[in-house]
Amino acid sequence: MNMLRSLALQFLLLLVLVVVDVQAWSIPWFGTKKRALGEVAELDEVSLDELLVTETISAVLFYAPWSPYSQQALPMWEVVAEKLALSNPPIPVGQIDASKYPEVRVKHEIRANPTIKLFIDEEAFEFPLEEERTWANIVNWINERTNREQVVSDAEEMDVFLDENPLAIVGLFISERDSDMFKKTSRHFDDVSFAVTYGSNSREMAQYLVKQGCHVFTQL
Repeated sequence: MNMLRSLALQFLLLLVLVVVDVQAWSIPWFGTKKRALGEVAELDEVSLDELLVTETISAVLFYAPWSPYSQQALPMWEVVAEKLALSNPPIPVGQIDASKYPEVRVKHEIRANPTIKLFIDEEAFEFPLEEERTWANIVNWINERTNREQVVSDAEEMDVFLDENPLAIVGLFISERDSDMFKKTSRHFDDVSFAVTYGSNSREMAQYLVKQGCHVFTQL
C-alpha cells in the first residue's frame, strides 16, 4: 500500500510539473485564449478581428485549401511560427481559410492564394509576391519590419549612417526604455531610415548633428 501511495504521489508531482511547464511556455492571445509558443492559430472572421485589435504585432497567412501553393505554404508557416516565438516579445502567428470568408478577402485585399500579411498597430504590410516564400525569407522580412532602428554609438558611425541614408531620422534617448514610441513609429515608414543613440552622449550627439546641418528637436 505504501509503495502504491508513493507511486501515486510521484505521478501527481510529475503531472504538476508538466502542467507548470506548459503554462510557462504559453502566451495570452486575443481574449482569454492561450496558445503555446510557436503554435499557429486557425482563425475565423471574428478571431482575426480580435487578434488585430488585441495584438500590436501579428503575422497572418491567408490561404485557400484547394490551392496547391497554399498547400505548400502551410507547413512552412508552422516553421515561421516557431521562429517568431523566439522574438522578444513573441509574435503571434495565425492563418485563415480566406475562401470561406469573402468579406475578409475584400477587407484585407487578398488577391492571391496564399497571401502573407504582417499587421502592426492594425496597419497591414504584405510580403512581396515576387519574393520566394521560404520561412527564412519571411522571418527576415518580419524582423526587418519590426526592428527598423539602427543603434549608433559615436560620430563616425553616425557619419556612415547619414551617408548611406539620405532620408533619415535619429532618436536621441537617455535610456532604451524611453524609445518605445520611436520604435513603434519606425515600423510604419518604408522610405525613411531610423537610428537611435542611447546614454550620456546623446546631448553631444545632438550638438554634432547640428554642426552637420541636421534639424534637431530635443528636450535634453
